Amino acid sequence: MENAFPSLKRLYIQDCRNLTKFPNLPLSLESFSIYDVALSDLPEYFQSSCSDGPTSSSLIAPLRNVEIRGCSHLASLNGFLLQENIDLSGLEELTIRDCENLVQLPTDAVGKFVSLKQLIIRGCPKLVELSSMHQANTVNPGNNLISLKINILEVDHLCLLLIEPLRSFRFVSDLEVDECSGLEALPEQWFLQNSSTLRGLVIHDASSLRSLPGTMVMLTSLEHVCIYNATLLEEIPELPTSLISKDIRRG
Repeated sequence: MENAFPSLKRLYIQDCRNLTKFPNLPLSLESFSIYDVALSDLPEYFQSSCSDGPTSSSLIAPLRNVEIRGCSHLASLNGFLLQENIDLSGLEELTIRDCENLVQLPTDAVGKFVSLKQLIIRGCPKLVELSSMHQANTVNPGNNLISLKINILEVDHLCLLLIEPLRSFRFVSDLEVDECSGLEALPEQWFLQNSSTLRGLVIHDASSLRSLPGTMVMLTSLEHVCIYNATLLEEIPELPTSLISKDIRRG
């Protein structure tokens, strides 16, 4: 029964609050979605006995979409996302929401998700607490920056850009932020890292933001800026000539 559904392509589980264990996943899986389950660890992929032990090649999984919501017992994403000898290079969308005890993101593994286009992280308060231990505008040395080309990055708190792996991204196209988490300034170095690709910036609640960096003029691909509820914003610096639309509201 370890591989009961070897041809399964889509797995969707919702409102199973007593579900604490799950069998190994088939390598055929293309979509994995769980909502409100009690798993403390994500399942792993099934590997037959002939694949046990060291191997020089990885098993290619066709997984394209992963969505994890309301899993309050998860502290990390250990399981199939971090499993050795599994190639998840086809993963395109990763959503993590309302996992209140999650304290760690798959820092090393994310760099291997070479097809990742959309990353959404919301409702994970312990990640926000973790970000408070990092100083704004600090990043990894250039040789450790992550070269993923992310089309859409959505976070609920701006300070999540200060923790790994997000703070090492350098090819983000569109960034959407719900609130600034008490930060008075944007993490300037992060925006400079992404200056060649960042096209859109949306901040829904900028009530703690006091300034925008003067280096915003260096964001040469920026086309759209929407910043709302920026009640403390003192002045708007020079913006890049690439800008097509600007909507900055103090009220």
